[in-house]
Amino acid sequence: MVHIFLSRRLRAFVLMLLALFFFICMFEVLSNGTTRIAYVAVYLPTFGNEPFLLQNGEKGNIASPEPVVAISASRSTNAYTRTKKPARTSSVQSMTSSEVSMSTIVAEKEKESKSSRSSTSTNKPRVTSSYEKTSVSVTPTSITGAIVAAVNRNASLDWIPEIQNPMWTLHRYNHDDPSPPARVSFPIDKGNEAMPYLSYIINNYDNLPSYSVFIHGHRTAWHQQGDIVDIINNLRFNALNHEGYVSLRCDWFPSCPREIRPQDHDAAVWGPGVWRNETEEAIASNWAALFSENVTIPRTIASQCCAQFAISRAAILRHPQSTYIRMREWLVDTPLRSEVSGRVFEKLWAYIFTGKGVNCPPPSVCACKFFGQCGWVDWTMPPEGLEKWPEKFDGPPMPVVEVEIKTDEMTDGARIDSLRSTAITT
Repeated sequence: MVHIFLSRRLRAFVLMLLALFFFICMFEVLSNGTTRIAYVAVYLPTFGNEPFLLQNGEKGNIASPEPVVAISASRSTNAYTRTKKPARTSSVQSMTSSEVSMSTIVAEKEKESKSSRSSTSTNKPRVTSSYEKTSVSVTPTSITGAIVAAVNRNASLDWIPEIQNPMWTLHRYNHDDPSPPARVSFPIDKGNEAMPYLSYIINNYDNLPSYSVFIHGHRTAWHQQGDIVDIINNLRFNALNHEGYVSLRCDWFPSCPREIRPQDHDAAVWGPGVWRNETEEAIASNWAALFSENVTIPRTIASQCCAQFAISRAAILRHPQSTYIRMREWLVDTPLRSEVSGRVFEKLWAYIFTGKGVNCPPPSVCACKFFGQCGWVDWTMPPEGLEKWPEKFDGPPMPVVEVEIKTDEMTDGARIDSLRSTAITT
């Protein structure tokens, strides 16, 4: 009797297992269809935000894996972009900072095998053939940059491909183009580079990049600190975040430390002084039109030469768009010749973006802090009668520990508020 009883119990147990197995198989077929997913790769966040890669059901690599399809989800649009990526060969990998910080990678290889899943492990990631949305968020690279080139139609910018960082976008303003595209439009060819520069700010005010570099298009010239490719590739963003503005020329000749004296007219001329007197008079007589009657004109206006500079978005946003529109309208309407009206802005760019009348950092500090050029340079010394930088800055600056200013430590809004505390009232 006992033997018969146990046999019946055993048969019932086996039938229950078969029924459960059949139920699981039917559930999988109804859920995922007949297509089998033979290769699974999923990134999961870890404590250090490094992605942890699980491959082939946590069992290591598979033989001869095919290229996988990367699926990156956009949080705002819920759109998916598929791109081919090489197959991964290790069970744990990390992503570089230029990649998306956390993304879901689904590898799908169709296999007409009749084998079914027998494992019911609870920690195996579930992937569907319909690429359903996941809870993993995507943080796109937020740092962007613009190279604003005020050039003519025949100018060559063949050095642009040598810019290493893909964050930069070229905005080419051909000042002699009678019908420029809307993206780089301007009302009139007047005021030298000032018209393209102001037009870029106005055209892009609501969608400014993190940084903008304003140039004349020359690869090398005396009015910049060496090769423009090296300047842009080596630009120190932390320093630019802090200062907001830097000239692409660090040498004081011929503008620093007190080139324009709009009230006293007693500037010591250093260099050829081309159109200097006319420019000084134009600044003095048009100050209220450019800024406002409530803004006191500085006794001294000086900054490194020569209308090529890099600025942060926050520095531009110190002023409303209407200020730049008013400045451009003045440039359009002024009877001054372009050699003078353009130089008015050349002498004022640093003041516009920083609020400082004199913006003349020691050359060695400028070169090292902003461009990483920290070696010995025989800088041009100001002539007798003009003050110079402290002697300790005659040679390379002393090594210092750079304090990194992370973009997430101060938002654009906070940085703008800080800059506006000394902004020009308009």
